[in-house]
Amino acid sequence: MSPDSSQLLDPLRLANAGEHLSGTVNLDIMPRVKESLLTNKGELHFSLSFSIDEAMHCIIDVEIETRLLMRCQRCLEPTEVGIKRHSLIALVNQQSEVSELPIKYEPLVLDEQEITLLDLIEDELLLAMPLAPLHAENECIGTEKIERINADGRPNPFAVLESLKKN
Repeated sequence: MSPDSSQLLDPLRLANAGEHLSGTVNLDIMPRVKESLLTNKGELHFSLSFSIDEAMHCIIDVEIETRLLMRCQRCLEPTEVGIKRHSLIALVNQQSEVSELPIKYEPLVLDEQEITLLDLIEDELLLAMPLAPLHAENECIGTEKIERINADGRPNPFAVLESLKKN
């Protein structure tokens, strides 16, 4: 079943039926992700499997995968970041139930019985995105610049202590 991204999901009903949803979502419809990207072109592939575990928790097994064009925080040039995330989400009705969940589950406190597919996927992407995206160190032009700045920089303020230590 490939759903519409704006579709409301009833996770408990889907878990009881053992449903699986998969598909793609365009990055340009994710408003909270847009501001972190250099371009919002591209797609995110997702897979959601709903189930009930032995303790009767409603579980969503989430997998997402995409490639994002972001700004490298070392050299400020564009860098492509591959995202691949797998999560096991357990739905709870109240914050107090979170502490009772096994550690393997990420809690999702439901305010209502239904959730929006797009919100769920966008939340997972935001959790997977790096706070400071970087090129690989050997590919980044900023690495060389930082090394030059550090080599040409001020003398170490603790160098005086080195001479005292010798005396």
